[in-house]
Amino acid sequence: MFSKQGEDGTKLLFIRGTASDTGLDRHGERFSQNALKKMVETARKNLTLFGDHNHSWENTLGHVVEASISGSEFQIACQLESEEAQPKVRQLWAKLKSKTRLAFSVGGRIVRTFVEEVGGT
Repeated sequence: MFSKQGEDGTKLLFIRGTASDTGLDRHGERFSQNALKKMVETARKNLTLFGDHNHSWENTLGHVVEASISGSEFQIACQLESEEAQPKVRQLWAKLKSKTRLAFSVGGRIVRTFVEEVGGT
């Protein structure tokens, strides 16, 4: 998390982190490296950041300003909305400042899957 001053003098808040990777998730599924590349392309189109996969205008938190691949990780940086536009931003920022562990989670429509054998037997 970081902040910087906007052109109009307001304080802008940003969060950054890993949105996804190629490792197994808690459902035993994983994204391919190609899928991560497609996520970067989508995120770079001013993708909206929502809280808890609730895609309503009342639940927007900000938008993606940077997206890249680092090794096997899909990394993003998001500019948060002003507290006036989204009061939850104040709570989110306070939780992050107090070192509460939070995570990004990607959502989308899966259009193709593959079965991959992992490990031995």
